[in-house]
Amino acid sequence: LLPNPRGPSAQSRRVRDRAFVSRAGCRGARTVEWRHSVSPGEWRGVLFDLDGTLADTVELILASFRHTMAEHLEEVPPDHRFLEGIGKPLPVQLRDFADGDEQWHAMRETYISFQSSRHDEVVRPFPGARAMVEGLRTRGVRVGIVTSKGHRIARRTLSLIHISEPTRPL
Repeated sequence: LLPNPRGPSAQSRRVRDRAFVSRAGCRGARTVEWRHSVSPGEWRGVLFDLDGTLADTVELILASFRHTMAEHLEEVPPDHRFLEGIGKPLPVQLRDFADGDEQWHAMRETYISFQSSRHDEVVRPFPGARAMVEGLRTRGVRVGIVTSKGHRIARRTLSLIHISEPTRPL
């Protein structure tokens, strides 16, 4: 959210009382909804995380992780080890598993290559995500989409889930 002209306490109250909740990224949830009766016209901007909020990418992330670990380690760590790091940039996550820079670089290349090869067959939009983004834009709310993904793969994900990139700077 962008700064509220009425001050930080008003913004905190507004965020707490009138929050948009994306249940799409929550465990087991598959819908996007408004909590309370919120008027999106009151908002100056909304930020969405791409992976796990707008795009269902968890299976691709885990498949890429498993493939990478199988290629470079003696055994594949349990999924929870990688899930704990979701949201961190890939290079940071892979550092926890690599035995030095050479292996780290090789793991990164393996992950990116596998992710790219499987991306379009695995990634899906969460139901209602596109309608939510377009509805906010129609009401004049600035929408930003954030991710730790690389620029090319992020654009590919947005294209696949039929959400156009923001055209106005936040």
